[in-house]
Amino acid sequence: MTLRIHTGTVRGNVHAPGSKSYTHRALVLGALASGRTRIHGALRSEDTEATLQGLISLGARIRGSGTDLEVEPGTLVAPSRPIDARNSGTTLRLLCGVASLLDVPVELTGDESLCRRPLRPLLNSLRQLRVECAAKGVDDCAPVRVRGPARAGTARLRGDVSSQFVSSLLLIGPRLDGGLLVKITSPLASAPYVEATREAMSAFGAIVQRRESAFWVPAGQSYRAASFDVPGDFSSAAFLLAAAAVTGGDVTVGNLAGGATHPDSAILAFLERFGAQVRRENGRASAAGGVLRAATVDLHDAPDLFPILSVVAAAAPGTSRLVGAPHLRHKESDRIRNVGRLLRGFGRVVRELPDGIEVEGGKLEGCEVDPEGDHRIAMAAAVAGLVAEGETTLLDPESVAVSYPEFFDDLRRLGASVEAGG
Repeated sequence: MTLRIHTGTVRGNVHAPGSKSYTHRALVLGALASGRTRIHGALRSEDTEATLQGLISLGARIRGSGTDLEVEPGTLVAPSRPIDARNSGTTLRLLCGVASLLDVPVELTGDESLCRRPLRPLLNSLRQLRVECAAKGVDDCAPVRVRGPARAGTARLRGDVSSQFVSSLLLIGPRLDGGLLVKITSPLASAPYVEATREAMSAFGAIVQRRESAFWVPAGQSYRAASFDVPGDFSSAAFLLAAAAVTGGDVTVGNLAGGATHPDSAILAFLERFGAQVRRENGRASAAGGVLRAATVDLHDAPDLFPILSVVAAAAPGTSRLVGAPHLRHKESDRIRNVGRLLRGFGRVVRELPDGIEVEGGKLEGCEVDPEGDHRIAMAAAVAGLVAEGETTLLDPESVAVSYPEFFDDLRRLGASVEAGG
C-alpha cells in the first residue's frame, strides 16, 4: 500500500494517543507488582503489544480491551519459545532485565532491524550482577539468551548509547535483595526517559535515588499494584503540532496532561524557536503557523523529535542545525543518515554532522519516500508532503503502527489530503 499526500493546511482539534514510553513501563511494573494493576489510557501499538505479549509469555496475566488493561503478575516462568520483541528496542531491553530475574534461560529476539541495534552495554551490566548473557548476533546484538537470577550489587553502565539500558536495570532493582547501585560511566543520553522510569516506579511504591552520576535503588522495597493513568504522548503529538507550524495552520492536541517528565514536551519550545506560535494549558497543547526562521536545536534529551524537527528546519528559510544526538544512529534506523536522505528527496541541501544535521531551509518539492520501516520517518515525510509543492508518495505507511496507529486518520480529521495510492 502507498499513500498520496497533497499540499494543504491543517486545522482543528484531536486527542493524543497514550504515551508509548509510559505504557511500556506500566506494563512491566504491573507484571512485577503484587496484586492487580489497572492501566488506563494505554497505547495499543505494535511496540506495546510486543511488550504485552512478552510479559504474558513470562507468566503475567493481562486482560482488557482498548486502552484499559488489568495486569496481575503470576509466577515468573521461562517461555517455551523465544520472546519476539518485533521492532521494539524498548521491549527487548526492558524484558532482558525482567528475564534476568529467572534462574532458567530466557531467549529474546526481534526483527532484522532490531537484531542490529546495540545491546552490549546492558548485557555487560547484567553480567556484573552475575547474570549469564549469551548473544548470537554480532557485537552482542540479539538474539540473546539471559539466565539469572540477578544479584544485588553495583553495575557500571555506559549512558551515551541508550537510556533504556538504565531503565531496564532500575526496574528490576526493587526485586534484588540488598539493593542496586547503577553507576553511569559516560554522559547520559535521553536523561528525561530515566526520570520517566523513576516517576512510574514511584507510582508503584518504589523509590530511586539520584546520586550525581549514579542511581541507587535502596534495599527492602517491593512493588505494589497501582491504578496508573498513562499520559498522552508528546512524541506523537509533535507531528501534528509541527504540521500546523509548517503549513500555517492551527492545531490543538488534547490528552496531554500528566507525564511531567516527558522529554518530548520540549516540542513546544523548539517550534517557538522556529517561529511558530505555541501555547499549553489545561492538558492541551496548541501550535499555529508563524513566520518560520532557521534555528539551532540541541536534541540530546529528546532525540525522538529529530525526524519531525528536521522537516520544520527544511521548511524554515536559512541554515538550521539539529545537534546533540549521536545516538540517533542506533535507533530503528540510522536516523541521521536516513533523515538526510529524506530531506534531499524533498529538494533540500543537507550536511550530516557527527551528532545531527545542518539543513538549508526553503521550498520543498514533492517526491516518493520509502521510510525503510522507520515509523517516525514515515510520519515526518507525511508532514513534509503537506508543505511540499506537488504530490508526495509515501511507501509503507503501515510502519506508523509501531507507535501511532491512528496517525493518518488524525491527519485527515485535521483536513489533510491523504489518499490511498494502491
